[in-house]
Amino acid sequence: MGKNTQSGNGKKPREYDARERATSEGLANPAAVRADAALREEIAKTYGEPFLFSVDRGGETRLAKVRELPLAALYAARSPGILYEIEEARLYGYRPSSGLWRPRSPEENLVEIAAFMLGESRLPGREELEAKRSISQERVMQEYLKGLPDVAKRGVFAFKPEARNRVIHLANGVIPITDNRLGKFRAEFRREDYSRNQIPVAYDPAAGCPRFIEELLSPSLSEKTREEDLELLAMFFGLYLLGINLPQKMLILDGAAGSGKSTLAKIAGLLVGEENRMMLRTDQLSTRFELSAFVGRTLLMAADVKARFLLEPGALMLKSLVGGDMLHAETKHGQDRIPIRGCFNVVITANAQLRVKIESDRGAWRRRLAIVTFQEHVPERKIVDFENVLFREEAPGILNWALAGLARLLIALDETGDMPMSNAQVARVEELLAQSEALESFLRDRLEKADGCKLTKGEIRERFWDYCRENQWDLPTKNEIGSALPAAMKRLFGVSESHSIPDGAKQVYGYSGVGWREVHD
Repeated sequence: MGKNTQSGNGKKPREYDARERATSEGLANPAAVRADAALREEIAKTYGEPFLFSVDRGGETRLAKVRELPLAALYAARSPGILYEIEEARLYGYRPSSGLWRPRSPEENLVEIAAFMLGESRLPGREELEAKRSISQERVMQEYLKGLPDVAKRGVFAFKPEARNRVIHLANGVIPITDNRLGKFRAEFRREDYSRNQIPVAYDPAAGCPRFIEELLSPSLSEKTREEDLELLAMFFGLYLLGINLPQKMLILDGAAGSGKSTLAKIAGLLVGEENRMMLRTDQLSTRFELSAFVGRTLLMAADVKARFLLEPGALMLKSLVGGDMLHAETKHGQDRIPIRGCFNVVITANAQLRVKIESDRGAWRRRLAIVTFQEHVPERKIVDFENVLFREEAPGILNWALAGLARLLIALDETGDMPMSNAQVARVEELLAQSEALESFLRDRLEKADGCKLTKGEIRERFWDYCRENQWDLPTKNEIGSALPAAMKRLFGVSESHSIPDGAKQVYGYSGVGWREVHD
């Protein structure tokens, strides 16, 4: 760049460049002018000239036509922070201050295009453009944007199972993950990270979380399994930071009311941030538009659910939502369905003992579930909004605890391909599955095929309730047993329900060809 000197009062001349001189004289930077001219020339080669001129009878040059495609290309080149996600049919804008790609409404984008066109109208020789501008013209430019190769992208935000490099996006920088190992904190955001999920906590390597561990978790967990449950929770919280469910497991926090599990789940929600979490409703998962609410989210949460939560018809979708399946979300007024990868993290809290609709898929549920049981305890003092207190005081420390859990999990996944769980933790899952198949377990254990024998539906139900009491399981309702029994009897013994089984002097519902099996202590 050309340089010049200036001096005065006998002082040593100072060098200054053309840009500084242009600025001081109120002129355009020569280098910027040359770059702009080169850009316009390149765009004209590819898309044509943005403006066409004519000469009137008086010899004056007039702006004859404005062409939207070259202008859209010029606007895109001047706005590298704009992106159109083809599969989502959604515009995104990059925010350098946060490092995030955020959805941008068409109206927001039209305002920027209008500002760009105003700037074009103020260039020499373009004065007539101001009068020729229109909203329809700018809408056409916006439509052209969606097809430009530098703007239109496909799947840039999607999790790719084969990709081992990604970032954990924090409030003050990122932690890169390379080959499934945590890297060093980087206090810099980059557009090419294509991140749209930020953890709203600043990284502080020296921060701890003593109250979170000693006042919330330790008293809530059984002394026998405390250390292994703390480890399991740390790994799950690490996954919440990552935003990707690598081991394809969902976490259930169960136990007594007021034991701290809901507080812990709320802290998980605060950690990932409001924009990254969504309510999970199994009774709605089979409806048309429910999946569309999950686009761009990383954590699905269900709080204080009822015992039937995993028995709802839509609950079967959970295995796909965490199991890496490719799903398609239908949007209202959308022409196409949005493909989404089922790599969501899921946390469920329940006071009641949950049951699962297994449907001959016990192995899949066994692989997908992890349970941490919280014990009833009386805190030394009750603190209102304890989750907010802990998060306000110890969020960076909780972040470090979760990062350490994630680091250990990534090593375990490389070594074994699965999230490590203790025998006690595996036993909890088996107990839930056993209770979920309680009726079939009872029928296999206590009934057998027996020609000439008959059993009423009522006596089967009463003995089944006794069986549940022996195993300390919640008692299913009369209607639940009544609706499930016919299919189970047909499947296990090949007998159909009859309405003419003798019960004293009357005929009732029941089954022929089955009898009680002899039970030995």
